[in-house]
Parts: sequence; C-alpha cells; structure tokens
Amino acid sequence: MLRQVTATPNGASYDVSTTEVARYCTEGAKPSISFDERFFVTHHYVGADDFADLGFASASDPAFQEILQKGSSNIIIVDMVTGARTRITTMKAGQYALYPHLRSDGWFYFLVHDKNTNKEFAVASDAAL
Repeated sequence: MLRQVTATPNGASYDVSTTEVARYCTEGAKPSISFDERFFVTHHYVGADDFADLGFASASDPAFQEILQKGSSNIIIVDMVTGARTRITTMKAGQYALYPHLRSDGWFYFLVHDKNTNKEFAVASDAAL
C-alpha cells in the first residue's frame, strides 16, 4: 500500500495524516523505491502458489517441488504508475536473489546467494530503464 503523508502545521507541532494513494497486490520483502518514484523493486520467496508464474504446469512438477524443498527467491519490479509486475530473475532450487536496491540512475543492485555452491554474488540490472 502506498500512502501520501500530509503534515499540517499546528502551533509548534504538526498534525499528520495519511491517505491511501495506491495498493499493489504482490508479495515481497524489503522494497526499494526508485528516485523518480516510478518503480519499486523487491525480492519474493517462492511459495506453493508460484508454479504457474515460474512456467510449471502444476505445483506437483518435480522440478518445482525441488525449488520448494531447497528454497529460492526472485527479484520482482513493479511499475507504480501502471501496476505492471515483472519478475526479473528465475532462480533455481537453492538460489536466492535478495535485497534489491535502486540507484539514482535507474539501475539496481541485488545479491545472489547460492546455497548449492555456498557462493554469493553482487548483480546489477538496468531492468527499470
């Protein structure tokens, strides 16, 4: 949910109120908003209802079940004007794309933790451009 904060002077203090501006129906953690306030980017842990989004015909697909068992997360970007949601990564079982952070030039960084190899990588993307 995106809210507008209004602070109205009241003597030596302020009266503060919030108004709902938009509601985005997507799951994610630790969102980062672009400097132009057009996009937000977040990471999403793969859950049982994500099989179709990842291209699997059913939740019982063995490859999808492996992702659920080992865990995984992907980077999601949302256009806050249109509400369009785009999955940026498709991580494999045991791989986690985490903690995206938007830069002022529109690029964003995120970390990839691969539990299969016990390695971590820093990744940059221009997907918001």
